[in-house]
Amino acid sequence: WKTLKDEQIHLQRIIHNEPSQSLLQYFKSYTGLKSLDFEGCYYSIRGGQPGPTLEDYLDALSNHSSSLEALSILPTYEGNWCFGTRDISALSRLVNLRYLSVAI
Repeated sequence: WKTLKDEQIHLQRIIHNEPSQSLLQYFKSYTGLKSLDFEGCYYSIRGGQPGPTLEDYLDALSNHSSSLEALSILPTYEGNWCFGTRDISALSRLVNLRYLSVAI
């Protein structure tokens, strides 16, 4: 993700299963993402630090609020990657979102 960010390569569709801080920073570095699919994502603690959560990613996706059309986030198990009332504001900013799949 760092290389894509550094080389200013802007993906329009991402399918991935392991959220990370580097992916989060990549999202924040550009605009134009149209589709994001996280399947099997989970909340983890690595190196004593908690990993990014759904809330972190929804905030980072504000750069893509006018381009994102499809968002699918299906976690491995319930937890911080499930949709909650805390996420309503961030989702409402995704004005062109046409497809949404989340766990509740």
